[in-house]
Amino acid sequence: MKRERTALYNKLYKLHLRIVKELNNSHLFVQKVIPLIQEEVDKLNNSTHKDDRVYHVPARKGKFYNTEAFRTDLELKHILYNIAEHELYENLLVTNISKFEGYIFKSLNEVIEAYPEKLQINIAGISSVKNVPIEVVLSSSSHKEILSYLIKEKLVAISYAKPNDYLKFIEQALSVKLENNECFQDYIEMKATRDLIVHNSGIINDVYIVKSGKKGRGSVGERIIVDKSYFDMSIGTMKRISGIIKRDTEKKFNSPSRGASSK
Repeated sequence: MKRERTALYNKLYKLHLRIVKELNNSHLFVQKVIPLIQEEVDKLNNSTHKDDRVYHVPARKGKFYNTEAFRTDLELKHILYNIAEHELYENLLVTNISKFEGYIFKSLNEVIEAYPEKLQINIAGISSVKNVPIEVVLSSSSHKEILSYLIKEKLVAISYAKPNDYLKFIEQALSVKLENNECFQDYIEMKATRDLIVHNSGIINDVYIVKSGKKGRGSVGERIIVDKSYFDMSIGTMKRISGIIKRDTEKKFNSPSRGASSK
């Protein structure tokens, strides 16, 4: 039993190392790319060329081929400036949160596979998976396949849960302390910001106000701010949450102490 618990923790530990590395990689990318974009903005800012320049861009008609787009140096400067100031941070925030959610759900999957009774965790607002379709039973070659189906259905239900219900399930399933932890509330706000970027062009709406709660930023109709400061905070927050999960699961599964994380 001790060996199985340690094996489970080792899987969770590897997931922790991977997400920390991926988050750090995204920040290193920004550190290298933003100065290059800013250099181009400075060059274009000094340009006296007024006419359109021709750029080749992809298009599709049957097979992929190139077509032409026309931009002045002033237009291109504004494009690059907006990317460097906001759009790159927004796009990477969306990517990072998607990766972090993947980390959370992979961790849940590993724990529930090891402790199937956790499927019985009952959180108001998260539907329970009580029945298995007959076609799933008949097509499954083992109990493990049926369990995988049940876990998948449970994780889908969790993904659509309200923020606080989502956190409560993670807390109970992974045996971590989330309640009243500010970084988890920041994470919920970050997820709400991600949803705004993807579904509402970054414009604050009533849904965001409800989801973000006390951590809300701005008012309805305003554009949500995602700049360098916010992006840095988001990476630090996700790394902190992963560290808490690592710490608490290590205590839960009695794994031997580890050295410094690979970053």
